[in-house]
Amino acid sequence: MKNSKMYRYLKCVITYMFLNIQLSLVQTLSRIPYQTLSKIPYQTLSKIPNQTPVYEICEREFLSGVNLIWKNLAKKVSRDVLDSPHHHSLMYVPNGFFVNMETQNDFGYWDTYWMIKGALICGMEQTVKGILENLLFMVKEHGYVLSRNRVYYKRRSEPPLLIQMMAIYQTYTNDTQFLIDNVQVLDQEMTFWLTQRSINVTSIGNMYSMTHYSYDTFNPRPESYADDVNISKQLKKKEDQDKYISRVKAAFESGWGFSSKHFHDRTPYDDLNKTMLKTNPLDFTYVELNSIMQSNANVLSKMYLFINDTIKSEFYKQIAHRFQIGINALLWNEEEKMWLDFDNLSGKSRNYFYASNLAPLWTGSYDEKLSKFYGDAAVDYLIRNQIINDDLVPRYICIPTSLYDSNLEWDYYNCWPQLQSMVIFGLQSTKSERAKKVAFNFANMWVYTNYVGYMQTRTLFQKYSAIKLGDDGNTTSSENRPKGYGVTVGLLFEIFHKWGHLLMTKNDEKKSKL
Repeated sequence: MKNSKMYRYLKCVITYMFLNIQLSLVQTLSRIPYQTLSKIPYQTLSKIPNQTPVYEICEREFLSGVNLIWKNLAKKVSRDVLDSPHHHSLMYVPNGFFVNMETQNDFGYWDTYWMIKGALICGMEQTVKGILENLLFMVKEHGYVLSRNRVYYKRRSEPPLLIQMMAIYQTYTNDTQFLIDNVQVLDQEMTFWLTQRSINVTSIGNMYSMTHYSYDTFNPRPESYADDVNISKQLKKKEDQDKYISRVKAAFESGWGFSSKHFHDRTPYDDLNKTMLKTNPLDFTYVELNSIMQSNANVLSKMYLFINDTIKSEFYKQIAHRFQIGINALLWNEEEKMWLDFDNLSGKSRNYFYASNLAPLWTGSYDEKLSKFYGDAAVDYLIRNQIINDDLVPRYICIPTSLYDSNLEWDYYNCWPQLQSMVIFGLQSTKSERAKKVAFNFANMWVYTNYVGYMQTRTLFQKYSAIKLGDDGNTTSSENRPKGYGVTVGLLFEIFHKWGHLLMTKNDEKKSKL
């Protein structure tokens, strides 16, 4: 019977019907009626504080226009979602939040980091506190922060930046009681990553305890069900199909989605689906994740010391030290004088340029006494990879994600704001004057391409082209573009907060025409 034509025909029909039902269900659940969302009250969206360097130009068309984008990105989940959770794919959180684009109704985890930094600079302390309460609410409910506040993102997270967000909020507001009340919740999320995402990596006979992106179920992603099924079915064995699905979910937990960063084999294929089958982040130890974990442990140790819990403080101090040993031994490549992702199978560094290679500068995951050395080494690395010229001037409009053109979003020639932030503020934080100069040059160019794109479309983009000014490769007409992009808005204000008096001044006629 199983070999008959009728059986095969019926199997195809049933499979087709099932896929369409699944896809229809996901699409229906994703279209939450707008009335289930309400805006954050406008009075919480303040103007840029007078004391910041950007005040001088905040009334200009660019900055004042970008500041108004916050209104379009402010959302709040309706009480109906709490009362009738089975009617919605959206998950309830108690307070308002920012989305990346006005057409979205859910927020992303690691993207929130850059949005709250920008919101704090713009004076929205109470709004930021509410956003942090949302993330803490998720940890209390699930043990970790979900990738997004949708039911089908359960068991998926993103780079764990909640501890860093809490530290930033504490620095801005000195709200010590909020920290005291929630440090145990931060501990809970840290425990999730230390237990559920832990991996032992062996190199030259030594074993190091690190973390990696992972996933432990094999069902296709509901939000991309048809794509996952269609790509995975190129593999003949069900076991291989399941493994591919798991690898894809781990890739999206990294925040990078599809990228050559997750490939063992960089051989190009004309068939994009065949290219994506190479995705396998489970085999790699990534620089940015373990740098974030090292910094999280260090920050959590200081938080516990602040509340006089010396036992917990020492515990996380040792965890931070453990990660630092792994970063130094596995990820630092002495020949390249740079941190590189590590291939757990081959036991070797992955000697490819990715902007995330510089993440330890951003997290401070190195010996402070060697700050100048690491800053200078990073500059030399950028010169060798032709990201900048010998005179420290950028060769690209912005920092490309990689130098490999895979035709995937998280590769050349795309520039993502998250990675611009890591590189720019990582270089700036060192004691190398050359690195600080490069940081400013990158920041200046990023603002320039943001400005050109904004003047054409009246919005900011999710990503920008490294080779075409003010462009993101999107062919959508300017009048149809949704307002956004939250991460880019947040980073822009952070850059102006640091260098606004240098990027633009009333007396600088040339720069005022950016």
